[in-house]
Amino acid sequence: EGVDCSVDAQLIPSTILNMDFFDVFRTEGLVGTNEHVKKCMIEHHGGIEVDNILLDAIVNPESEHMVAIPEAHRSEFIFRLFQVMFVGGAMHQRSDDCGDYLKMTRKLYKELLTVHRNARSSAIQISSDVYEIRDQETESGRLFPRASEHNRCFIIIDRVKRFVTVIYAPHQPFW
Repeated sequence: EGVDCSVDAQLIPSTILNMDFFDVFRTEGLVGTNEHVKKCMIEHHGGIEVDNILLDAIVNPESEHMVAIPEAHRSEFIFRLFQVMFVGGAMHQRSDDCGDYLKMTRKLYKELLTVHRNARSSAIQISSDVYEIRDQETESGRLFPRASEHNRCFIIIDRVKRFVTVIYAPHQPFW
């Protein structure tokens, strides 16, 4: 038996075709040239232990590093996919090598989305639509077990293959 809950769906841009998109991490000094994260003093934001400036830029709205990642980047599905893995959950043992997360993000992104070459322009295009599902708390239920700004649910619709994929990632804080 399902749970009666109310949700909002928002179309998420999925236009990125290569990993140069993440060069901003290096150019803005969030990671070193070897893709290792730069450490910072430990703080807690939204149930997450923040120990590096990349994570600080992602989860701390008050961070001086927040401006390093433009809103246009934050809105893209590939960034949100990276964010789910990098933020992790309660038992996440974070690697100091951002490259590991970027490799996994690339693999998942390629697996989840369908690309094709436009017959007229010969340009490569993404033909999948991605929606982020947001919970609206109601008396009868919730989509996620607890409220968290880090809860994520994505629905990827492949119009060509007529296939739907759901990514459901409720955030469980450690603290």
